[in-house]
Amino acid sequence: SVMAFWGAPVTQQDHAIRACKAALSCKIFSDEFCARSSYEGKPIFRTRIGLHTGEVVVGNIGNHERMNYTIIGDAVNLASRLEGLNKHYNTNILISSSTYDLVKDYFIARKLDLVAVKGRNEGLLIYELIAGKSDSSAALNDFVHQYTLGLDFYLKGSWNKALTAFDIAQSLAPDGRDLPTEFMKERCL
Repeated sequence: SVMAFWGAPVTQQDHAIRACKAALSCKIFSDEFCARSSYEGKPIFRTRIGLHTGEVVVGNIGNHERMNYTIIGDAVNLASRLEGLNKHYNTNILISSSTYDLVKDYFIARKLDLVAVKGRNEGLLIYELIAGKSDSSAALNDFVHQYTLGLDFYLKGSWNKALTAFDIAQSLAPDGRDLPTEFMKERCL
């Protein structure tokens, strides 16, 4: 696994934007690599990325035998939890609401779910980072809108309205089938 961070040792005002651009670039490369591997009959290598924005301790950590310039703290743990949640939702890039708030004008991200993560007492809104705004399409925007509508109904306990919105989202899914939408429909039922 790889851990990357922005904003240290030099402060960067656009750290969240840089992280999202890097994550999407990794996804594009990974998709191309997997397609080539599949064509060649080789195993598929899936990547998962979790992004969170928060305060951390940064610096040289370790001892005289093994020193590493790295970060530690709750924000690092949360990013790791997001990375792992990708497996559950069959997604590639999950971001926290704190990251989403900083990048929402630059990227398309779908509000995916409200989750309880280990080490937290309250629910956390998570988003799937999908594309840059410049790579958006009307179909993608409609899909994200319908899913978000479904999730909002779901969170209010309006199961039938949520199911209707998720059905529409499923029909608009870019790949024809969206596992997070299926997962949310099962929850509604």
